[in-house]
Formats: sequence, C-alpha cells, structure tokens
Amino acid sequence: MWERGLLFLLLVYSTSVYSASIPYRSLVMSTHKNQLLVFSGLEDWRQHDVINYSKLFLLSLNPVSNTRGISISLRENREIVIFSDAGFNTITAINVTNVQNAILLHIGTSSGVGQLGVDWVSGNCYWVDTVYGWIVMQAIPKDFSKVNSLNPNFKMVVDTYIDIPTGIAVYPELGYLFWTDTGKIPKIERSSLTGEDRKLLTWQGVIRPTSLCIDYFVKRLYWTDPGRGTVEYSDLHGNGRNILVSSPGSSFYGIDIFEDVLVVSEWSSGAVNGSVKLFIKADGKQATDKTIIRYGTPAFSISVFDAKRQPLDLSREFHL
Repeated sequence: MWERGLLFLLLVYSTSVYSASIPYRSLVMSTHKNQLLVFSGLEDWRQHDVINYSKLFLLSLNPVSNTRGISISLRENREIVIFSDAGFNTITAINVTNVQNAILLHIGTSSGVGQLGVDWVSGNCYWVDTVYGWIVMQAIPKDFSKVNSLNPNFKMVVDTYIDIPTGIAVYPELGYLFWTDTGKIPKIERSSLTGEDRKLLTWQGVIRPTSLCIDYFVKRLYWTDPGRGTVEYSDLHGNGRNILVSSPGSSFYGIDIFEDVLVVSEWSSGAVNGSVKLFIKADGKQATDKTIIRYGTPAFSISVFDAKRQPLDLSREFHL
C-alpha cells in the first residue's frame, strides 16, 4: 500500500510539470496555489509598470495540500531549481533546461519547510523546517538518473537552541550559514556550513524575521520582517544594522537581489493578491512607483535566476 502511495506521488509530479525551460535573468516565485511561476526579462523591469507572467508549474493535484506555499532555491552553474512541496512533504530538484527532468531529492519533511539554501560550490542543499525545528543538509546528486529519494544519508546541521527557523542563506566561499528564527526569541544566527561556531547576530528589535538573502559583492545580509513591515540589513557579523525599507502594515516575505535592486514579495494571511516590488539597495528608494507584479494569490518565496548571483570558486570543497 505504501509503495502504491509513493508511485502515485511520482506520477503526480511527472504529469503536472509543463514542458518548458527557465531562462537566465528570471524571477522564480512560489504562490499559495501550489504553483511555481517564472517571470523573465528582469533587466527590463524598470521600464515596465506590470510584468506579464507565465504559469510554468502546477505541482499538486490535491486542492487542500500545500497551504503554506513552495520554497525555492537555485544552483545556477548546474542549472538546477530546488523547491519544497508542503502538501507532499518533499524536496524536489528540476533541471532548468528541461523541467521534465525532475527528481524527488528528499521525502519526509514536515508541512512547514521555509526557505532553501544551496552551497553551489560543494553541491549541498540546506533547508529549515519550522515544525521539526531543525536545519538539514543533503547532497545534490550529480546524476539525476541515479537517485534514491529515500536515501537516509542527510546531515542534521542544527537542532538545538532553535525554535521556529524560517529563512536561510548560504555563503559558500566564506563557509557561512545564516538563518532566521521566529520563535519565542526572534533572532538571526550564523554558523559554519556544518552548524558549528554559532554566533547570534541580531535579536534586538526584530519581531518576525522571515527570509534572507546575501549580497556577495559587498558582503551584506538582508532580511524581511513582516512583523515590523521592514526590509533590513547588516554586515555578515551583525554590525552596521540599518532599515532599508519601512512600510508599516506591509507584510514583506520573500527577498532576493538582482544587480543593484532588491526584489521583495509581499504577502499576508488574509491577502487575496500577491505582489512583487523593486527597491534600490543603496537607500531604500523604490525603483518604480508601481508594483511590478500582481498575481491573484499571495506570493511566498522568490529566487532570482542569474549566474552572477552565484560566483563559482572551486578552491573550497566540502561534501556530505
């Protein structure tokens, strides 16, 4: 019976992924309706008022599954997109140039997986689980044809003194792992890629730090805090903290970087529509006076698919 359930799960994925490819310089966004959306032409966004979208994936056939949404992470140099499905409790990886080439990377998450992060140097995927209260790492297979999604060989990175982790970001070249915790003591922490050498970066004046991203060129950490209606940043050691955007009542959620702007999704539990906005990184000035994307369901995690976001340095190697 269990094997039949697994077979059905695999069939659902194979029949509900559309045949397409994901172009570079695109935005990938998850929504409340079990969809993975792709918006292309990032370089033209400042000249547009509202961006057209194309529905690329419909991930679940169960209408009551995945009430949280889908989290996304990218590994550009191998052209892989990795996302979670809260309804099926899985982590899935797809080939960007052929989205029919998909694998179940991991089976057995909770229904509360938050952000995913990728160490694109070593080929490891990290994710935070808000229900289990831990951070896990698993290797990304080099050959999708030789994958056992029931492989128990994953590493528990952090599972102590952590409450409700929601966001995660990886800095492979410096060997840093960052995460947010929205539990009883909201905070942002940093550790090594194996969970050692933990350091508390930010805890004062945060309410619900949700998502993270890193500007690798200026070594700056950004986060959204929908509890405060802010987008904030600090250096990689928690110093120089500043509020980039303050909009009380706004529930900023996902965040990523494209060149000199931050791409931020906005969502709230009672919202009918989702939106995506651009903000110039230097002073928080909105790059356009209109929301660039509107979609008829709340927007969750976002990732910018741009090769410049993940420079490759093979001088450091670490594998699971």
